[in-house]
Amino acid sequence: MQTTTTTVTSSIDGNKRHRQGAGQAIGRFLRQRVWLPKIMYNLVPYFYLTNGVGALWATVHVTDWFWFLPVCIISATACFHLAHRIFSLRRSAKQAINQNTGVS
Repeated sequence: MQTTTTTVTSSIDGNKRHRQGAGQAIGRFLRQRVWLPKIMYNLVPYFYLTNGVGALWATVHVTDWFWFLPVCIISATACFHLAHRIFSLRRSAKQAINQNTGVS
């Protein structure tokens, strides 16, 4: 009887370890660097701006689904924030490179 309990416990531990392993694999996948072609890399902030404008447009024109309005407003705010953050990070990196190389 004691061996049965031990077997059940070990199979439960095995399942737990399997789920943790899958979670770690997903975490490693999400932390990988993504290499984009230059044109796509340059279009990322404009993608966020376009999505922000689309979310604001949906906020103005959707009248029947009141639960949808806060989602659109939050999405638009997040997209505008991300676009601004990407623009500012790229601008500051470009200025740092120009200062290091002596280019005005």
